[in-house]
Amino acid sequence: MNIYGDLRFSDSYSIKLLLRLLKIPHTWHHQDQLQDVEDEQPQICPRVELDDGKVLYEANAILTFLVSGTQFFPVERWPMLKTLQWQYFEQGQVRPTLAAAKELKTIEGINPSNQNAFDAMLAKGHSALVEVSDALAQHDYITSNKLTIADFILYADIAGVDTLGIDMTEFPNVTAWLKRIEVLPNFISQSDAIQKFI
Repeated sequence: MNIYGDLRFSDSYSIKLLLRLLKIPHTWHHQDQLQDVEDEQPQICPRVELDDGKVLYEANAILTFLVSGTQFFPVERWPMLKTLQWQYFEQGQVRPTLAAAKELKTIEGINPSNQNAFDAMLAKGHSALVEVSDALAQHDYITSNKLTIADFILYADIAGVDTLGIDMTEFPNVTAWLKRIEVLPNFISQSDAIQKFI
């Protein structure tokens, strides 16, 4: 299995994290997502190329493929629907705000030309954090007391948001949840993944 991604971006990092936690054999290929934007014929990233020639795009689809048949993807109807609900929430409310703000700060830096956009991302991201915190007030992980794919997707977006100026003392439930994930066997942080695989 060949995986193409740019670990500076949380969607690719979430895939790498899950591959590590599940100990899935694979070959990771760094693909500069910024260079792809400039190319006339960019290669979609992240993506998975299977040994039989099949190709799968989009982080949520790739992650669902990886967790299918494991303990991280519920088979019962209601837990499965709640997991999907949070996957869609991540895609619509967290990835375009908190994850995008982290990437903007890391890759471009905050300057007068993007300050307003950055501030808007933080404002919307703060609201998303409130919803995540409310869910975590009820159980250890985002959907229940069991880890699911939703936790890994959201973790990749939310870890490190304190560097954006968000006061995480407002969100003790989120901070405790981050720490629970960070002590899992084979866990790798985004910064360590970047150093090792780029």
